[in-house]
Amino acid sequence: MRLRAESSAPSQVRADVLAVPIYKDDLELPGELGELNSASGGAIRQAIDWGEFNVVEHPSALIDGGDLPSAHILLLNAGSRGRGGWNARRIASVATRRLQGHDVARLALWLRDGEDADAYQAAGVGAMAGAYRPTDIYGRVRDTDALRRSVEEVALLGAPAESLAAAETIGEGVAWGRDLANRAANDLYPEKMGEVARELEADGCSVEVLDPDQMRKLGMGCLIGVGQGAAVPHLRARHQVEGGPQHQGAGGGAGDDPVGPAQDGARRRR
Repeated sequence: MRLRAESSAPSQVRADVLAVPIYKDDLELPGELGELNSASGGAIRQAIDWGEFNVVEHPSALIDGGDLPSAHILLLNAGSRGRGGWNARRIASVATRRLQGHDVARLALWLRDGEDADAYQAAGVGAMAGAYRPTDIYGRVRDTDALRRSVEEVALLGAPAESLAAAETIGEGVAWGRDLANRAANDLYPEKMGEVARELEADGCSVEVLDPDQMRKLGMGCLIGVGQGAAVPHLRARHQVEGGPQHQGAGGGAGDDPVGPAQDGARRRR
């Protein structure tokens, strides 16, 4: 997924879908929201009056864009105002998840709560998280090309470009970690987990992978005891980004999910 900063007004932006958060105090469509409704030919008001969207009942509603350059409008239940980055991330995530399986090349997202640069960054991360599919790792029998479609580009109206560049890096790292966490233990076994951990060295991390003998010397008897129920040796990875905190993860063992280094989050791809 690509994240783009967009300077166009909501009524002028061209996209397959324009996502618009609706807050609890927006029932009368005040200010710019009312202007957008007028530019659409009353599409937002019609959806609310007809009952297609109710800010108390419905999480979202996908409606026709009316007279707007954007083909569709996605109304999103934004709840209460004043929740900054947390709400921006949630709104963006709901939008991209709602559009999974749809033919949406470009989604425009209009945040309407005075968001700062950090909130736009959070929205970018949320948009990428909402498009994540854990089933893509191994696939599903019922999946078709149409079902696997996701939003290709998210244009955040009024966002600073530098915030979205950081959001892409974080979003890619989160997806990488989730991929590891969602892989089966017989696929991501300890030796493989060690190889994955060592790949972090290319991103500026220092990595140390301990084998059972090294773990015994360090007094890790409890951890080794758990690993004795597995058919493969237990390993432990320790990695650290220069100037950052140290992270540790274990791999292998009875009932032990070998995904520790995945929790480090963003890989330093940029």
